[in-house]
Amino acid sequence: LTAGTWTVVGILSIWAVVITRLLVGRLPFHGWVLAVLVAVLAFTIVLNPARRPTRPEGLQVIFLAAGKGDAILINCPNGQRWMVDTGREVDATRVNGTLARLRKHGVAHLDGVVLTHPDEDHSGGVVTLTRAIESDEVVTTCPTLFDPRFATTLSRLHQRGISIRCVWAGAMLGDSCGDGIEVLWPLLDAPASDNDHSLVVRIAHQGVRMLLTGDLEADGEAAMIEHGIDLQASAMKLGHHGSPGASSAPFLAKVAPEIVVVSGYPTRSNAPTHHDILARVGQIGARLLSTESCGARGFTLSRSGIWAVGADSSGRRPRR
Repeated sequence: LTAGTWTVVGILSIWAVVITRLLVGRLPFHGWVLAVLVAVLAFTIVLNPARRPTRPEGLQVIFLAAGKGDAILINCPNGQRWMVDTGREVDATRVNGTLARLRKHGVAHLDGVVLTHPDEDHSGGVVTLTRAIESDEVVTTCPTLFDPRFATTLSRLHQRGISIRCVWAGAMLGDSCGDGIEVLWPLLDAPASDNDHSLVVRIAHQGVRMLLTGDLEADGEAAMIEHGIDLQASAMKLGHHGSPGASSAPFLAKVAPEIVVVSGYPTRSNAPTHHDILARVGQIGARLLSTESCGARGFTLSRSGIWAVGADSSGRRPRR
């Protein structure tokens, strides 16, 4: 129970005793019995579950606060579990790292691990993660499979018999996970930048959407807009960890999110979110949450909208 709830219960109980004593006068035994009964009634009314708002059942997306990089867990209503990116290898095994957080969430099996692109802060932990947690497949972009930076990781995954496939825009992952995990990007003519080849997925459940953009930057965002891709979502992960080179004003306007999340941080110096990003987010009236300042963040997507779950026990609490 929260401190506020106990305070209300205490005040109601004291008033119950006072009022009962005034009503029964000099009948101490009956007075105390009645006072206790009234206090119990007040306690029950305050704690009645029907009076408290409850978080609806739905699809859950958890940003695991994996150091500099991205590591996002998707809990599907049908029991499937997917990861989008795995963070760095060093962050996978550290105390309160990615593996520890997944175990706290009871994850013993993953239906798929999605790697948005080969940067180490997105894909570096995949070998360690798939060794520790049984995983059905690894999914990434086709350019990633031919990227020299991914060659060693690819070889190690093949050696362990992990199924690997590459996808382009239009693919559907986990098609029975809510409304499906839809790949929106890249297309064959994506801009040349590695970041702009990031795999962009949209998660949806009961019509409520969340957009995950990897390290997509302004050129990739402009290309998505130019191709007329439907970008609207109730929440989104800002591209490239909140870097000012991503999350352009036109892109944010097209997505029109209520909530934006900064996962990790864009530089090795762990600087706060750039003032340009704060200004752009402010212009669309969205609420910004950061794993670096708030710890792990979770959201539930359901028919009634998107609900913030809050930080897990191993993450830092939100600053007020």
